[in-house]
Amino acid sequence: MYRFLALFVVTSLLATACSDDANNDLPNNTEPTTGLLEITITGLPAGALAAVDVSSPAGYENTLAATTTLSDLAPGPYAITASNVVYEGVSFSAQPAHQVRTVIAGESVIATINYNPPPPRASFSLTIEGLPEALDAAVTVSGPGLFFEQVAKSTVFEDLDTGNYTVLTEEVSDAGSIFVASPGSQQVSVSSVVQGSALVSYTVERARLAVTIVGVPPTLFAHVVVTGPDGYQSAALTQSTELFNLVPGEYTVAADNITIGQLVLSAPTQTVEVISRESSEVIVNYQAPWEWVDQLSSTSFDYAYRIAIDADDNLYVAGYTASWLPNATSSGGVDGFLARYDADGERKWLKQFGTAGDDYVHGVAVGPDGNIYVAGGTNGAFEGFENAGEFDAFVARFDADGNKLWVRQIGTEKQDFGWGLAVDHLNYAFLVGQIDGIPGQTGEDGTDAFIARYDTDGEQVWMRVVDSGSRDEFNSVAIDNKGMVYVAGFTHGSFENQTSAGDFDALIARYDATGNQVWLRQFGTNAYELAYDVAVDALGAAYIVGHTYGAFAGSENQGGLDGFLARFTVEGEREWVVQFGTDANDFAQGVATDSHNNAFVVGHTAGTLEGQASRGTEDAYVLKFDRDGEQLWSRQFGTTFADQAFSTAVDSNDHVYISGTTAGDFPRFRQGGLSDAFVIKYDSERD
Repeated sequence: MYRFLALFVVTSLLATACSDDANNDLPNNTEPTTGLLEITITGLPAGALAAVDVSSPAGYENTLAATTTLSDLAPGPYAITASNVVYEGVSFSAQPAHQVRTVIAGESVIATINYNPPPPRASFSLTIEGLPEALDAAVTVSGPGLFFEQVAKSTVFEDLDTGNYTVLTEEVSDAGSIFVASPGSQQVSVSSVVQGSALVSYTVERARLAVTIVGVPPTLFAHVVVTGPDGYQSAALTQSTELFNLVPGEYTVAADNITIGQLVLSAPTQTVEVISRESSEVIVNYQAPWEWVDQLSSTSFDYAYRIAIDADDNLYVAGYTASWLPNATSSGGVDGFLARYDADGERKWLKQFGTAGDDYVHGVAVGPDGNIYVAGGTNGAFEGFENAGEFDAFVARFDADGNKLWVRQIGTEKQDFGWGLAVDHLNYAFLVGQIDGIPGQTGEDGTDAFIARYDTDGEQVWMRVVDSGSRDEFNSVAIDNKGMVYVAGFTHGSFENQTSAGDFDALIARYDATGNQVWLRQFGTNAYELAYDVAVDALGAAYIVGHTYGAFAGSENQGGLDGFLARFTVEGEREWVVQFGTDANDFAQGVATDSHNNAFVVGHTAGTLEGQASRGTEDAYVLKFDRDGEQLWSRQFGTTFADQAFSTAVDSNDHVYISGTTAGDFPRFRQGGLSDAFVIKYDSERD
């Protein structure tokens, strides 16, 4: 019985156990509904936070800053967007920036985001030397990543890809200087560890300058110094020399004067541009300040007062002497003289003439037929005439060989002078000057200006007297290429439709060939002006020259008397007036024009013109002006004593002739009395 019970119990327990095991082995009918998304973030330094957004179409959103496993996610697609991160100034880029992962229920899906630091960067410095600051280099730099830069100045390249870079150079030029770069090509290796560097050195290509010295007498030596860029100065050059290895640029070539007795040889200072790879040349030409000079001397005083030139460039010099000139005979007192020169300075003949009294020649002109006319004043009586008063005006005609053909004397009971002459295309002579009244009549009218016309036989065709009610003079006359007559002088009065500017005023007037006054102009400052000469250019413009104690508008008086030059149109409009001078007295007494309508002014000064040197107590001078009144050059010349220039003329080759008087000795001459007459020939381009 007991055995039965025990067996039953054991059997029951075993049945129960087997029943439980069977229940546990039955299938589970509940399915999983969510999944996992594991997002792994790498590459960021400690402390840096990622920026990852996770979202799904079902509206799920989450932002992650580090590696994270997202659980309980509904199955479906999830968008994972990673943004770049800047940490401590360094930008980390996310890769991939965007991806999609599909979450599966009951499974784990993995997404990886790698943050990458920036690639290693490099730099290198490029130094360019040897160029003027204002000149740009020609350098190109190329390298990895299609890098290409054109470089003009020294620079530092930053944020470069590592690797090899090529530096290429080209030569550059500026104002005749060629700069060559070295090296022409070079490689520069740059890395994030070591900064690369490159040096481009430019050097200028050198040049040569040949200095040729001419005009120095064989027994003498020149003294020429060449200066240039960077303080360059040559040793004194005594003969022609070639200078080597010069830096290109502007060089100055200066020559000291060479003195031979009274003669001074000079060469103008020049500038020359020296160019790389070339041989430049400069010629230092020592010359006397004139082409030739002649000095006429007697035992007393001699003045070459006016000059004229004929169609063949023969020169006629007229003046007066208080003694007798070489190979001439005095008529008594002061005599007039007339001399002829060829273009080379050879004196062909000289004639001295006059009365038993004093005869002063102040004007000369030559006609198309080659006959010469002179004008002046005498207190004597020429053959066939009687002196009407103190001084009479006269005009005389000479043939081309210096033979006197006729003389005409006119005057009043007082002072009458002929001051200027001109001859027209018909060989009619126009005489201007001063007269006290009407010839043949007694009057107290004072000094008036006059102009008279004479035919080839010496007959007076007409005469016009100009009277302002005060003192008036015509000092010079010129005729244009249309036969119009221009006169210049001065007045102490006031003419109709004109206004006195001050003390004495300058005058200019235009007449036709029949003696009709076309216009008259009176002008000046509130001081004192005298006009002494007039010339007409090819355009019909008239130039008058004189001196003033005042100051014209836009000018300042330099001191004492200043010279002036004024230009008038054919209608009588004053285009301009220029005033010039020194701090001493400056006299302007002659003017002539060349084929380019430039004007030459001569006179004398007790001072020193700008850029010139004083040689004596008073020097002669010549100035060149263009048609706009701009002074082109000046020349002050003379001896160590007093020298005065009165007249100038220009030949067909634009050579300039000047006459005057000197108390000294020009080269090869010895002064014979109180003063000597002189005539000089200049080249008009001589500066």
